[in-house]
Amino acid sequence: MNEGKIFLSFLIVFLFVLPAALYSQPLFQSFEMISNGNGVIPVVAGFDVTTQPAGAQYGAYSADWYRDYLQSSNDPPSIAELPNGMQQARGWYFVVAGGPGVTDHEWAVDRWTRGGANYALITENSYEIRFTEAGGMAVMQYTTRSVVDVPFELWFLDNTPGDASDDVRMIPYLYDADGTDYFSFALDHQADDGDDDPYSDFIYFRMPVDESPGDAGYHKAFPCCDYVVNYDEVGAEHIARVVLMNWNRHQGETTPGAGDGPVNVSPEYGTTFRISTNDIIGPEWDVTYVNGGPPISYEVAVQDGGSGLATINVLQANNATVSVESFSPGTNEPVIITITKIDQGLVEFGVILEATDTGGNSSQFSHEIDSPIHNAGNTILLLQPNSNLGTYYSPLSGAAGASGYWPRIGGVDHLFNGNLWVGTVVNGDVRVTYNLDGGSLPLEWTQTSGSEITLGTVISDQDIGMTYDDQFASFTPIGLRVHQQSFQ
Repeated sequence: MNEGKIFLSFLIVFLFVLPAALYSQPLFQSFEMISNGNGVIPVVAGFDVTTQPAGAQYGAYSADWYRDYLQSSNDPPSIAELPNGMQQARGWYFVVAGGPGVTDHEWAVDRWTRGGANYALITENSYEIRFTEAGGMAVMQYTTRSVVDVPFELWFLDNTPGDASDDVRMIPYLYDADGTDYFSFALDHQADDGDDDPYSDFIYFRMPVDESPGDAGYHKAFPCCDYVVNYDEVGAEHIARVVLMNWNRHQGETTPGAGDGPVNVSPEYGTTFRISTNDIIGPEWDVTYVNGGPPISYEVAVQDGGSGLATINVLQANNATVSVESFSPGTNEPVIITITKIDQGLVEFGVILEATDTGGNSSQFSHEIDSPIHNAGNTILLLQPNSNLGTYYSPLSGAAGASGYWPRIGGVDHLFNGNLWVGTVVNGDVRVTYNLDGGSLPLEWTQTSGSEITLGTVISDQDIGMTYDDQFASFTPIGLRVHQQSFQ
């Protein structure tokens, strides 16, 4: 190894990790048909696995193919036992997911939510697809971008499905699955066996920018009569790739059970599908204040805007005390938690906290430091024993607790990440050792085996020493060992 002496004086950070919520119930509570061409459904039928939302006081047929049909313990599932089907024309329609190969609920949820990216928008809300004589307009967004007539309306019901006064008409985007450039059904969705289950174009639920109750925002997106869309009036997507499946072509069949109905036939006017979701989002965490000390401390706010906070528990505290502000169970207000480092001379310092809401959803906050920190001056500096200055792992970009935190008390983030790059020529071969930025692996610099991180006050208020080398570099190593000292 080639020996060298490099003097550094840099600023740095905390590493915070906010894991995903621990879901206590499924996102989608139910898929229901609450009315058809005869009016409101007079009975509750077909809920072999799922249940209607709590407090529901209306009739409905389950339209949940993946759970109430495929996962039913009844043979046949009870929804298939309706003597006259779910429609005047004897048809059964179920909600499935696009594309046509999606055959189970977990896969469908991934498709409807874009891999979970839309969870926060969807949770604890209700939506409807209403087939009306007037119908509406939609955009073939993912094919020709044509504006086309459709026989349905999309509505956002918030979390008050029984109160129509706050309903917002949504904007339908479509994926033209069969290439006709109009809303239609085509064969065959593979959620059921056989080649006899027509499925609709994919429907995407988007809010208008104007979210005032009623259809004002929808009409701003579709100015009257021009078959154009004003994209400036189209807001966020909530649900993606919803598909309606006409089971076994029963709709419009010649005799009960014949299964010879037309392929391209929509649910009859008056049919309404309701999609209801649960509150699955656990409490949210935010680092609100950092004190560089000594002693080092910081404050975390945890808040649940849904059912409200129930409990806050300390799962692990390493060289730390944790003080939780008193609160009343069910509160929607933020609760402040203060974490203080006990022994300032130790490198290790961290906690794992868990908060649960009254709906049973949990989330965790994790903070762990196993690298030395400069905090004797007006900055908070984390030095990793692999040459890295700061950390790209922190999700708190722009907030307290990220990489170059200054000033020490009440400051902001200034640094993403930095590391040592060394290039030279060895026996005519150009070699470079560095750590790729952005968290790319592997790291070229690693702590030298058997070396220790030293802390002291010989030269400054805070001396930190460490040794690393490039012997495990994925590219040809230079053969350098670096002893780094920093002072504050």
